[in-house]
Amino acid sequence: MLEVEHLAVSYGPTRILEDVSFTVPARRVVALLGGNGSGKTTVLNALSGMVRPRAGAVRIAGTDCAGRRPDEILRRGVAQVPQGREVFATMTVAENLEMGAFTRRDPDGVRRDREHVLALFPRLREKARRRAACAAKPRAGSRNCGTKATKKAIDFGLSAVTTKASRAARRGGSGGAAAAATGARQSRSPSQAR
Repeated sequence: MLEVEHLAVSYGPTRILEDVSFTVPARRVVALLGGNGSGKTTVLNALSGMVRPRAGAVRIAGTDCAGRRPDEILRRGVAQVPQGREVFATMTVAENLEMGAFTRRDPDGVRRDREHVLALFPRLREKARRRAACAAKPRAGSRNCGTKATKKAIDFGLSAVTTKASRAARRGGSGGAAAAATGARQSRSPSQAR
């Protein structure tokens, strides 16, 4: 279970989040919804250790992880996968998937999860040896397949998150991210916190 209580985050003197609290029950898929600038990304960055909260608690299975490093939080089972095509452009598709298991120490489990992800997304298997920037649909500025692209965000646990989300859906959790706060108790939304 993930519990967030009285979370507050500031960027310099600017308060972004104030007194945000919610609970995500075990084995549930939950969506955090809000308008542009309402603090959704800041909440996720605080949960994954990308920003240090000014106040509040972030408990993962009962352990307070607020302010811990991203790798410590990832080992506790919380991962952030940024929106868009945030990939390591010069690495292959297969290498990008392997990055999702970077902290794992169970090679057999990693292989099983990788096969599960490739079964869910067969096009990934077809493109496994291609550079990730070339495998994605072309977009403005990526005509040379990302040869000069730089990585500005870290993709934490892509394969692990995909696998856990699909398992949760099979167990009766929400079938996708479009479901709004399935099973979550929220006392204050990020947009109310601003």
